[in-house]
Amino acid sequence: MDTYPRKRQRAGKACRPCRQLKRKCNGEKPCSTCIRFQHECLYQESKEKTLEGVVTSGSGTSTSNITAPTEAMQYVHDKEKNDHNILDPERGRYFDSSSAVAFPRLVGMQLGANKAPRLHSFAWNLGVRSEPMPNTLDITKFISLNDVYLYSSQYFKVVNPVFEILDQQEFLRRASLRYTGNAPEEALNYDAVICGAVALGSFCSQPSDNSIEASLTAFAKERLESVGLTKLPTIDLIAAWILRTIYLRATSRPQASWIASNTLMHLIEASGLHRELSSICIIYPSPNNGNIDQVQILYRRKLFWIGRAVNAIFSYEYSRPRIITNKISCERIDSDVDSATSDLLRLADLIPQNTQACDDEMDISGTKAMLESIRGFSTLKAPVSLMATDIAFAAYRHLRPFITPGSPSIEATISHILSIGSAALLTIHEHLSGGAASCHSMQSESIIPWWSLALIPFHYILILLSLDTQDCLARVSHALQTLQEVASVFNTHLTREAVQNATMLIRLSQSRKEADAQVLRQALNEVGQTKSISTVRTQSMQRRAAEQSSNLGTGSDSTGGGRVSNQPIQQDVDRNNTAENISGGLDMDDNGNGGYVDLGINPNQFLSDGLTLDWNALFDNLDWI
Repeated sequence: MDTYPRKRQRAGKACRPCRQLKRKCNGEKPCSTCIRFQHECLYQESKEKTLEGVVTSGSGTSTSNITAPTEAMQYVHDKEKNDHNILDPERGRYFDSSSAVAFPRLVGMQLGANKAPRLHSFAWNLGVRSEPMPNTLDITKFISLNDVYLYSSQYFKVVNPVFEILDQQEFLRRASLRYTGNAPEEALNYDAVICGAVALGSFCSQPSDNSIEASLTAFAKERLESVGLTKLPTIDLIAAWILRTIYLRATSRPQASWIASNTLMHLIEASGLHRELSSICIIYPSPNNGNIDQVQILYRRKLFWIGRAVNAIFSYEYSRPRIITNKISCERIDSDVDSATSDLLRLADLIPQNTQACDDEMDISGTKAMLESIRGFSTLKAPVSLMATDIAFAAYRHLRPFITPGSPSIEATISHILSIGSAALLTIHEHLSGGAASCHSMQSESIIPWWSLALIPFHYILILLSLDTQDCLARVSHALQTLQEVASVFNTHLTREAVQNATMLIRLSQSRKEADAQVLRQALNEVGQTKSISTVRTQSMQRRAAEQSSNLGTGSDSTGGGRVSNQPIQQDVDRNNTAENISGGLDMDDNGNGGYVDLGINPNQFLSDGLTLDWNALFDNLDWI
């Protein structure tokens, strides 16, 4: 319970923070406003103090004496800088010296104003319409504190080890403060964080939608979007944006999570989380006694690096542009977080700045190097290893237009992809089996529904069919079985749809292979048929020439003695030779007549006893030739 009075009182003399922030002051020391917002409560003295400050000039820097009440107004680091940026950590605002919002204040400082203009967008527009106001919904109206404890415990067990942005004890302390009935403004701003953590915890523990989860996500959406439009967010609201982005990746279309991750990065830049506090020239207003809370410093670092990783991964797998942040001075957190989160950051570091299709040789070589690194990427946490496989498959899609079969470098790349894909199938099987073993049945309630469980086997099938080698096609069966196993555990329209489309594509590939085989068989048959017909024609011409020669030698009298005696002998020889050539050149079926049909011969016309071909009848009628 806060001890400050709820009704503000007027005072004859306001403290410096209240004067600077234009808040009412009750004149006490410390005053109620400074207690509430944790300012250092100082009152104006008769004699102003002088600050040795840094002032921006057009092309460089200069040092001058600035008269201003600096203790509560601002904190200037004792170093010269070319980028005289200003950070307002309480309101989540960060500006550099070129900002239109910071420029009036910097000019006032340069001119030695006792009360320099506040950080504000003076004259940004005409102000002919009022600004939209954020919602004032009350989270305590649709979820109890017990439910917050219940679902958040699942969040800290499953999600937070991978995206470690929250401290569980601090989360529970601030959530409990929200339900005291007299919550300060900082607790109200924490509502969106509570919604995000509880919604993700519900998602990981409930097999289907429930009213609590739907209400929480709707509240968080309205809160984040309305505050994002009307005010610059606090770091708590940036934490809530990270949670919302993760939730959208697990439940919605790729466009939603990608846009949310880009919005997140823009808010991070606007809040200055990418800059280490020691690198910022002016802290406005000053922290208590010039000291920065180390817990808050670590909180800021976590939000930046994990937010950056989320944006890089979600953008690359969707092949959309990511947000590239400049002037990063924020210190790394790898040694301050769980091993899974550290692996997540290392994975994000592998992703190139160009998250779309490769444009040049540099992109191609960088993508190949990333694939090689991912193949050696080792982690004990299934979510990160599955995300690494998503990135590897996206890399293949980026490289696909440049893949030339037989190239040694491409063969190595394909080998990396096949190795990564096969390992991921085993990871998915172990994940499904592990959940089943915990409850002795394969039910979705006991298995964490990571978004890559269906995506990986489905896209692996597509890659195998696209590569279209015997080794690749031999792996299709395992990938399809894994996809069907996922669909049996999570029986949704999306998993059923994935199985149906994968099966259809496999059958199309099979039909194409069979059609190709038929073309080859036909080519072989045509070669054999052409050879047999050519032989028959040659022998027929020889027989006719022999007949004509015989006629010329014996005469054409009515008796035809020589012709009658020689013709049957010659016909028998020609028929026997032709029969052997035809029989040897035809591909018979089980009934012994397949090849005759290919030659245009009707076997029934020339079968003397149903089984034996009547060669005399065949050669008496040569129309089939």
